[in-house]
Amino acid sequence: MTIQMIYEINNTYMSVDGSEIETGEDFRHKMLQNNRIKNIIVPETRIINNESKIYIDISGKESLLNRFGTRPADRQEIRALFEGIYCVIENASKYLLSESDIVFRPEMIFKNPLTKEYEFTVIPLKDKANGKEGMKELLQFLMTRLDNEDEKLVNAVYGIYEMYSDENPRFSTAFEFFVNETREEPEQIPEETEETDFFSNNILFTKYRYIPGFKEIVAFSLCVSGLVLLGINAYWSMLQV
Repeated sequence: MTIQMIYEINNTYMSVDGSEIETGEDFRHKMLQNNRIKNIIVPETRIINNESKIYIDISGKESLLNRFGTRPADRQEIRALFEGIYCVIENASKYLLSESDIVFRPEMIFKNPLTKEYEFTVIPLKDKANGKEGMKELLQFLMTRLDNEDEKLVNAVYGIYEMYSDENPRFSTAFEFFVNETREEPEQIPEETEETDFFSNNILFTKYRYIPGFKEIVAFSLCVSGLVLLGINAYWSMLQV
């Protein structure tokens, strides 16, 4: 599939050679033209020099190729992308469009700056087998740009690539695998024991126990001595009466 960028005064288009594309009589073209499908960019067919070309309006949109071209893709970014793929496949299936009709080339997947969602191009191709190869190409692109410090993320994406290498799974199966492989385990909280409680209580007791100073001890002793003398004097007074 040959791609060419076309820059006009107010718009930017991606032009795709139409030699591999089904004719406008194909029902998939009619589904795209007659329905508004969420997060799907509807291509426009133009005849230029007796050749059929597909024009895709990408004005203001950032391609996945550019987005992951300068920085590693972390788990949050990859999950957002896979969620977008999962949703667009589900939405397209309601209009008899299959996973193989969605173009998964990195330069033809875009992030909408307004909705912050990924948008995908649907082009009815003559060779439907390109769907599997397109997904493998996307996964190969992602594997070279992953955050390699995230072991779970790397293992999950490589695992999905192996799925598409060995068979042709539904993406829903691959997405479920990704979610399970990247799920964080709940933090284990150690159970408190009687020994721990006793130790903690003693720490608190030691921390807040009051220890009197020397002056306070002397003052307390004088008070006690005074009280004793008063008691003796009172006793002798009673005897002399």
